[in-house]
Amino acid sequence: MRRNFEQKLDYSQIRDIDFRVSFINTEEFNGYVHLASIHKVSEAIFRSVDDKRIKIMDNGYRWLQITPLNANYNLITIIDEKNQILQWEFHIIDSNDNDGNISLMFEDLILSLLVLPDGYKKVLGEQEIKEALCSNSIDFCQYDKAYREIKILEQVVSIEKLFELSKAMLDQIIGDSSEKSELKCRI
Repeated sequence: MRRNFEQKLDYSQIRDIDFRVSFINTEEFNGYVHLASIHKVSEAIFRSVDDKRIKIMDNGYRWLQITPLNANYNLITIIDEKNQILQWEFHIIDSNDNDGNISLMFEDLILSLLVLPDGYKKVLGEQEIKEALCSNSIDFCQYDKAYREIKILEQVVSIEKLFELSKAMLDQIIGDSSEKSELKCRI
């Protein structure tokens, strides 16, 4: 199982980046929100999923990571330089824990659910989770938990709710700064 730190991006192409972190505790949400503002990269980064090629990092992009403390996932929203949402990705996690500072650690259960603004959904990491189970990196309970969480998310996720959540969390972490601007999503 991979232990990940929430506010780190491990891409060698990043040349200039800054982070904002907030702990939010309201009736609607209890957890951490991280915003990585990627100012400069040496080259754009793309991902291919089925027949789609998605740019996930370039100059001016932002990655908004939302980790509710009472859930078995964290959500990354990728926003381009024009404030257009490009994708959401739910990473299934076993547990999360604060390291004593502001950084949140979590046990990654490998599976994730990619959601695009056009409604396309795709489960990622299925081969990797099978390999992790075979090599005893995860146990059967964790394997089963990951798939149960994916099935729930596939049923309850809507583009409208994702957009509203992303906008609310982005507004919360940016606050009243001059960076505030209209977030967009083609539905």
